[in-house]
Amino acid sequence: MSLSSVSIPESVTSIGIRGFSSCNSLSSVVIPESITRIDDSVFSSCFSLSSIVIPNSITSMGVYAFNDCLSMAEYHLKSTLPPMISSKTFNSIPSDCTIYVPRESLAAYQSASVWSDYASQIAEE
Repeated sequence: MSLSSVSIPESVTSIGIRGFSSCNSLSSVVIPESITRIDDSVFSSCFSLSSIVIPNSITSMGVYAFNDCLSMAEYHLKSTLPPMISSKTFNSIPSDCTIYVPRESLAAYQSASVWSDYASQIAEE
């Protein structure tokens, strides 16, 4: 049996390192506001994941958090402040992937440390 979707309950406050890593069939994830960090390699090699909403509560995303998510077409970040990321958080991000952020935060994301590496892929929601 393959995991294709998951809705993490509000009672969960963290997802451990490599929590969903290599879930090749995972195409849908709902992350609740109760989670504040996406740890290292949590969604690494989730080849079927094409879109994800990162809630306002997320303040940091670890190394390789979205490594090799080769089908990812769009990220939707809800935080007005850019979460802390590593230069490897979005390792192998597809060149046509768009990172959507709140309209009032576009400049902040495009100029923030490490986020500026993705400036051409960042767009307002």
